[in-house]
Amino acid sequence: MDRLGAGLRGTPGKAGRQAGLFYGGERMLILTRKVNESIVIGGNIEVMVVLIQGDKVKLGILAPLEVPVHRKEIARRIRDGDQ
Repeated sequence: MDRLGAGLRGTPGKAGRQAGLFYGGERMLILTRKVNESIVIGGNIEVMVVLIQGDKVKLGILAPLEVPVHRKEIARRIRDGDQ
Protein backbone atom coordinates (compact mmCIF):
# COMPACT_ATOMS: atom_id res chain seq x y z
CA MET A 1 0.00 0.00 0.00
CA ASP A 2 1.54 3.36 -0.92
CA ARG A 3 1.82 6.20 1.59
CA LEU A 4 -0.60 8.48 -0.26
CA GLY A 5 -3.43 5.97 -0.20
CA ALA A 6 -2.87 4.43 3.23
CA GLY A 7 -5.10 5.13 6.22
CA LEU A 8 -4.35 5.66 9.87
CA ARG A 9 -4.82 2.87 12.33
CA GLY A 10 -3.86 2.22 15.91
CA THR A 11 -3.98 4.38 18.99
CA PRO A 12 -1.78 7.15 20.34
CA GLY A 13 0.97 6.12 22.75
CA LYS A 14 0.52 6.18 26.50
CA ALA A 15 1.50 9.16 28.64
CA GLY A 16 5.26 9.43 28.98
CA ARG A 17 5.89 7.93 25.53
CA GLN A 18 5.93 9.62 22.18
CA ALA A 19 2.47 9.29 20.73
CA GLY A 20 2.13 7.71 17.34
CA LEU A 21 -0.11 5.91 14.92
CA PHE A 22 0.66 3.38 12.25
CA TYR A 23 0.27 4.77 8.74
CA GLY A 24 0.73 2.45 5.78
CA GLY A 25 2.98 0.12 7.76
CA GLU A 26 5.08 2.96 9.17
CA ARG A 27 4.86 4.67 12.54
CA MET A 28 3.60 8.26 12.45
CA LEU A 29 4.99 10.69 15.01
CA ILE A 30 2.23 12.88 16.48
CA LEU A 31 3.36 16.31 17.69
CA THR A 32 1.66 19.29 19.28
CA ARG A 33 2.74 22.74 18.06
CA LYS A 34 1.49 26.26 18.69
CA VAL A 35 1.43 29.23 16.31
CA ASN A 36 4.99 30.20 15.27
CA GLU A 37 6.38 26.85 16.42
CA SER A 38 7.86 24.49 13.87
CA ILE A 39 9.34 21.08 13.22
CA VAL A 40 12.40 20.25 11.12
CA ILE A 41 12.49 17.27 8.75
CA GLY A 42 15.78 15.87 7.54
CA GLY A 43 17.71 18.95 8.66
CA ASN A 44 16.67 21.07 5.66
CA ILE A 45 12.85 21.24 5.67
CA GLU A 46 10.97 23.35 8.22
CA VAL A 47 7.21 23.18 8.73
CA MET A 48 5.78 26.02 10.83
CA VAL A 49 2.28 26.58 12.19
CA VAL A 50 1.43 30.04 10.85
CA LEU A 51 -2.24 30.37 11.86
CA ILE A 52 -4.94 28.33 13.58
CA GLN A 53 -8.46 29.49 12.80
CA GLY A 54 -11.40 27.31 13.78
CA ASP A 55 -10.83 23.82 12.36
CA LYS A 56 -8.15 24.96 9.88
CA VAL A 57 -4.40 25.13 10.36
CA LYS A 58 -2.24 27.22 8.01
CA LEU A 59 1.27 25.80 7.60
CA GLY A 60 4.38 27.44 6.20
CA ILE A 61 6.91 25.11 4.56
CA LEU A 62 10.49 26.14 4.00
CA ALA A 63 12.29 23.64 1.75
CA PRO A 64 15.05 23.66 -0.85
CA LEU A 65 13.78 24.47 -4.36
CA GLU A 66 14.64 20.96 -5.57
CA VAL A 67 12.27 19.39 -3.03
CA PRO A 68 8.72 19.24 -4.42
CA VAL A 69 6.04 20.24 -1.91
CA HIS A 70 2.39 19.49 -2.74
CA ARG A 71 -0.91 19.04 -0.96
CA LYS A 72 -1.75 15.33 -0.73
CA GLU A 73 -4.55 15.46 -3.33
CA ILE A 74 -2.22 17.17 -5.83
CA ALA A 75 0.56 14.65 -5.15
CA ARG A 76 -1.92 11.84 -5.94
CA ARG A 77 -2.88 13.46 -9.24
CA ILE A 78 0.78 13.90 -10.21
CA ARG A 79 1.53 10.29 -9.24
CA ASP A 80 -1.42 9.04 -11.26
CA GLY A 81 -0.48 11.14 -14.29
CA ASP A 82 -3.53 13.43 -14.06
CA GLN A 83 -1.47 16.62 -14.09
